[in-house]
Amino acid sequence: MNPHVDFQDHETAGAATSLPDSIRAAIVDAARTLFREREYVAVRITDIATRAGLSPTSIYARFASKAALYREIMGAEPPIDNAVRATSRGRRTRENLIEAGTTLFERVGYAEATVGEITEAAGCSTATFYTYFATKEELFRHVVSRQARALFDDLWRPEAERTDLADPRRRLERLCVRFVEGARHHGRVLVSLERASSTVPELHELRTSLRAPFLQRLGELVAGWQSDGLALPEPQPEVSADFILTNLETFATRADELAPADLATLLARSLGLAGPAT
Repeated sequence: MNPHVDFQDHETAGAATSLPDSIRAAIVDAARTLFREREYVAVRITDIATRAGLSPTSIYARFASKAALYREIMGAEPPIDNAVRATSRGRRTRENLIEAGTTLFERVGYAEATVGEITEAAGCSTATFYTYFATKEELFRHVVSRQARALFDDLWRPEAERTDLADPRRRLERLCVRFVEGARHHGRVLVSLERASSTVPELHELRTSLRAPFLQRLGELVAGWQSDGLALPEPQPEVSADFILTNLETFATRADELAPADLATLLARSLGLAGPAT
């Protein structure tokens, strides 16, 4: 799966489909001609509108910015935007957008968050947003991928790997505690992803890919316990891994109802783990 699939932004989807094909074709033809004739920085939306015999408003009804138009037509990032992103100011702007997006996705969820609200919180224009992210989905993908990476690193940090290896129930309890703590700190947007993935196929694929490293590690852990005779030989490790992760994900959103140690006890009983959890 390509993590940067540029599917249409939620906010502009309706406008795009309502625009007559002849108008869109005129915009594309005019923009392609001008981008090839001149440097990107020298082409203005008003120039494209004039060449196409349209108003700038007609262009903005389909394309959020000149950068978005360039990406769709030329299949590449605008050259000037690459230079902007590489500057220290550009990096700060991008990070501000990421932080603003993270906060908004956590507060209202993916579906309700808008590019306008994100840019307002980040203190920049909508056009600036599209210099750094092709769509709202692309920003969301970046945010959830970063949070999943941080959660994974917390869960499998080296010092945790070296402790309690002989007591699987103790190991499982610590795993539950670290997952809940990490999810509270890093994974609140992941809840948004779980909800959005039920209605957006591309986000379902993203969630599947982000869960894969967790499932692999958990499967290896269970396989080791089974090999050592510390856990029931059935079901297969990958099935048990999905069972553990699903319960951890569910528990992380309702952590006030059950202590991590209690969850670990329930999981240990299901897996048939030997040894007391002390």
